Order: sequence, then C-alpha cells, then structure tokens
Amino acid sequence: MKIIQCAVLFFFVLSHQANSQTIVNFLNSNSRAMAMSGAFTSVYDIDNSPLWNPSISILEKDRKLGVESDYSHLELDLIPAGMAIGILALDNFFGDSTEFNSAFWKVVGIFAAYSIRGYTYSKDKFQFYLKVNEDLFDYNMLNTKNFFDNSQSLLAFSYQLGREFAVGTSLNYYQTYSKDDDRKKGFGNSIGLSYNALSLNQLSYGITYFNFPNDMKNVREKTERLIDNSINLGISYHYNSDYLVSLDIRDINHPDNNTFLETHLGLEERAYNTKNGKISFRQGGYFLHNAARQPVYSFGLGYRSNLDEDVESMYNINFGIIINRFIEKKYNLFFSTQINI
Repeated sequence: MKIIQCAVLFFFVLSHQANSQTIVNFLNSNSRAMAMSGAFTSVYDIDNSPLWNPSISILEKDRKLGVESDYSHLELDLIPAGMAIGILALDNFFGDSTEFNSAFWKVVGIFAAYSIRGYTYSKDKFQFYLKVNEDLFDYNMLNTKNFFDNSQSLLAFSYQLGREFAVGTSLNYYQTYSKDDDRKKGFGNSIGLSYNALSLNQLSYGITYFNFPNDMKNVREKTERLIDNSINLGISYHYNSDYLVSLDIRDINHPDNNTFLETHLGLEERAYNTKNGKISFRQGGYFLHNAARQPVYSFGLGYRSNLDEDVESMYNINFGIIINRFIEKKYNLFFSTQINI
C-alpha cells in the first residue's frame, strides 16, 4: 500500500511543498473564467458558464452557423482518471497487487469517481447541466475522508426565448471543511438572464443573482468575489472570433459591501491555431476594495480542440493563476484537463 501513498504524494507535492500562500484547485471547470479574472457573467462556455450564468450557454449555437443544437455529452477529467490507472499500474509493477484491501480500492474508486465532472443535455430551446465536485478551496488531498469537501455541485436549467434571449436557474450544493471550523453543507441557487445581441456585432449581456446557504454566505467570495444575495452584471464582445473582451461588475445592489461595483476585466486572444484546435492566451484583473485598493492580476493558457465544427469541443485543457500580493493567500492556481464524450 505504500505505492498508493507515494503516487498521490508525488502528484500533489508541488501544491503542498511550497508555500502555504498558494491555493491549488486542480479540479475546477472555472480555469478559463478565473484566468480572465472571473469576468464571465456574459460569456458562453458549456464548461464554465453554468457556474456564472446558468442561462447563457444555450445561446452559443446562434453565434456559429451549423452548430448542432441537439446533443448530450458526458464531461470527464483526465487527471483523476489517469491517477486511478497510474496507481493500479504502479501497484502491480511494484508487486503490491496482493494487498487489494478496502483502503486501496477506496483510493482508486475516489479518483475514478472524481473523473466524472458533469453532464449536459441540450435541445433546440432548452438545456440541462450537471456539474459535480468543483473545487472551492485548498485542502489535504491525502486525506480521503475529506476528499469531496470544499467543493460545489450544481444542477442547472436554461430556456431560450427567441434567438437572442435566454433565462436559466441553478440549484447549488456546497460542502466545506477546515481545521478551525465544523464541516458545513448547504444549498444555494442562482438565476440568470442573457441577451445575445446578434444585430450589434457580437455583443453579449448577462445578469445573475446568487443566493448562498445561511451559514456559508462567503463560500464563493475568496477567489470569485461573489456575495450572497448579490446581482452581478456582465458584457462581452467577440471580435473576429480571435478576441474576446469581457467586463463584469459585482454586487450592484449592496452599497455597504466591500464588493459593491467591483470591476473585473478579462481578455482572451487566440494565440495559435493547430491542426485540430486552438491555443488561447488569457489575462485579466480587478480591484479589491481593501484599504490600498490595489490591483489583482490573473493570466492563463488554454487549448480547445475543434475536431468537428458541428459539435461541442472534445478536449479542453486550461490553466489559470490569480496573483494577489495583498492578502494571506497570494496565489490561486486553477488547472483542468477535460474531455467531452
């Protein structure tokens, strides 16, 4: 069984060796959004958007001619699936395969289960989304009892009203745990509206209301800057399919909150076209309402396959980092390797 512990420890040594000032979210569909500073209320992306605006992804098909509106796909993450296979292979290679006890299969089973990231079912006028176990905070990945803590899951539904309007809602389940606090679990929800201005040269608008559990009101504040009972606005502009500029304004309805009218700006540019996809560079920034009002920066890279123009992207690999030199946790790393089947 030592090989299991070594394999898991080796994978996460980077995030836990260093600095306690780093939060690592290696299973989070938000990697693209956070690389753009969380300016994502008006951006349509089936892997990211349900967490920001549950209404908007259904409008994407009207941006691209020929994209199928009826489809379903299962979203998997290659990292935990690969770890489960790697642990089995290493265990067998080192001759520990006789020790197939409950602890061994628990570790392998957790990684295999964690490889399932979500499911989407889409028809012409509506979509259902299921997202599971999206990382929220840092935690001890070697402790299998807390493996699914500090995460969120959601079930979302959107409906399209004409070619340009859509509405959506989501039911969110949160679970958190820390040494200084009890384990908490609770439900929240969000309501989103979207307008896809097809006649105004690639402009999109979005508005989302968030409600969090009573004893977990700051559950998405630390990195995403989303506040309980807040209304958030977004506008984005797609230029020549090579550039995306997005702007979010947080919490427009609470003048007394630190996040009131907090501005987030994101930019994505297609840096390189490959034979089967594209590589994009992302950057963004926003201002925290602290005493110094110092800027917080973000950047990242992403690869999205484009094997068939008529279907959703098959591969989606993203990396993002938020740099905030003015708080205890100075760096937030996001990384995901997703595949849709």
